[in-house]
Amino acid sequence: MTTLSKIELSDITRERIKTIDIYISDNESAFADICITHNEIFYCLGTEDMREDGHISITDREFSHLYRGIINALKNDDCCSKFRSELIRFKVIISFVDAEKISHNQATITPLSITQIIECLSNECDEFIFLEGFKSLLP
Repeated sequence: MTTLSKIELSDITRERIKTIDIYISDNESAFADICITHNEIFYCLGTEDMREDGHISITDREFSHLYRGIINALKNDDCCSKFRSELIRFKVIISFVDAEKISHNQATITPLSITQIIECLSNECDEFIFLEGFKSLLP
């Protein structure tokens, strides 16, 4: 796997990205599984009591905003931070059209970056307000 620190933000263009997959769970009862493509977002959100599967059509502007927000959160991450959350599981995978992938999880990025990714998603799509609940589990 490639690490994001070796790839310049200017190298990651809209055309190069195939999908952005995000998974977040509280290790007990709530989860979100999200796949962002150029024109749609597929998602599964759930708790012990409910599950919602769906998809949202998105515009070029919305996709650009989402991928830039996610990449910026990862690029601006202070990897030296000692504060890691053990209360959640988090994974973000950026897949490229040339089959390369970048993968990060709660052990490799800081809670601040996870928070920024949650805010990017919930600010862009009303369906993802659900994700705001995970922020309380981050130090």
